Amino acid sequence: YSVHRALHAGFQPNLSNFIGYSATPMFVDESGPWNTNVYYKVSATDMGGNLGPGSGPAAAFIVVNRPPQVFDVAISPAVPQVGDNIIVTYTFFDPDGDQESGTTYEWYNSGTLVPQHTSSTLPAAFTSCTDDWHVVVTPSDGTLPGQPVGSNNVIVCGANTPPVWVDAIPPIHIAEDSYDNTFEMGNLVSDTEQATSQLVFSVAGNTNEAAVGATFNGSKLVLSAVSEDFNSNLAATLTLRVNDGEEFSDAYVDVAIDSVNDSPEVVEYVGRSDFDEDGDYLFEIYDFVIEDPDNDAVDMVMSVLPGQNYIRSLESPGLVTTAPNFNGEIIVNIEISDGSNGNTVTA
Repeated sequence: YSVHRALHAGFQPNLSNFIGYSATPMFVDESGPWNTNVYYKVSATDMGGNLGPGSGPAAAFIVVNRPPQVFDVAISPAVPQVGDNIIVTYTFFDPDGDQESGTTYEWYNSGTLVPQHTSSTLPAAFTSCTDDWHVVVTPSDGTLPGQPVGSNNVIVCGANTPPVWVDAIPPIHIAEDSYDNTFEMGNLVSDTEQATSQLVFSVAGNTNEAAVGATFNGSKLVLSAVSEDFNSNLAATLTLRVNDGEEFSDAYVDVAIDSVNDSPEVVEYVGRSDFDEDGDYLFEIYDFVIEDPDNDAVDMVMSVLPGQNYIRSLESPGLVTTAPNFNGEIIVNIEISDGSNGNTVTA
């Protein structure tokens, strides 16, 4: 028996939807997609490999419940005063698209669990100066809990301190003519009071905006090489700023744009446009006006590709002939390589 699977009931059994053979009227599908309708058909196959027309469809829905997750768990205000409620915020994600239900909150004061507080808000009436609070959030979809994640610590009536960058940030490399390269900067900053998701990142300085585009998306630094065909070991130096709402800290990072070989571009053909019947024609590299920011035409290799109504010479790469007594227009396919893995085809 030949077993086939697809996502719609009207499919025809063929090689593209074949998933396995069985010599008995039973088959275990160990690779079926989760949480979506799937359809199966079975065809009998004889010893000669002839495939029968196939059965009607049988439907199945493979239910798999995966645990939810929480990200960016943080409590605020980061420096609460007496009279402030302390609130936890986070991002809930369920890989199966289930809604949040039954998430639990465990509040700790100076490392000791305070079991009477089980909501996402810690009332101000239960806090006092010098309390050191954090919360552990365990996500749930109502059936399956996820991994617990802890928040930042906050001290009631405490003092705010500025965020701190690591001592030195290594140079960042991006490719020539590339855009939207992302680099996570959150792991290079620490803050005693704030979670990373509560900090605001920005580019406070850029020594070469004409060559390097730099912005932040959350804590991710987004870099683009905005000057065409430009590369440099030191394209720009950026001033990165992180702000906790009251104080900020700066760090500096160099950006290098690494060279990337560009393929040559044929601008114009300047060679002959005709040759005699029963004759031949030899194309040369200098028959073409070529633009290439990385390589000179003297280092390039030209060859004739197969085509219609002409015969290319294997001994002389640029030589073409035609069949006896042939005359008329031919289109010759030419490939030009710059010797650095860049090539172009023109006709």
